[in-house]
Amino acid sequence: MSAGDISALVLSLREGIEMALVVGIVVAYLGQIGAKGARKWVWAGAVAAAGVSLLALGILNALNAEFEGTTEQIFEGTTMLLATFFLTWMVFWMLRNARYLKS
Repeated sequence: MSAGDISALVLSLREGIEMALVVGIVVAYLGQIGAKGARKWVWAGAVAAAGVSLLALGILNALNAEFEGTTEQIFEGTTMLLATFFLTWMVFWMLRNARYLKS
């Protein structure tokens, strides 16, 4: 295993733990408000999200294998910029909606 493989493995493990934490919080909240029947939809959504993520992984890996040199760098840079955009948007959305999320 190379250092890059270990880094990817640790990152994937961290993301899996974060997903489990979010799903656990949502399931606990549904239990508190008496919407236990909605738990199956949370789990269905989590499984669907994992499936879509694996599909996206396959597509992006196939695309990345086709690129070399400058094209590969442009692809990787674009992917990083998109990830940055979505994370920044999520942070601003959470800041804007924090007062509603607290109640």
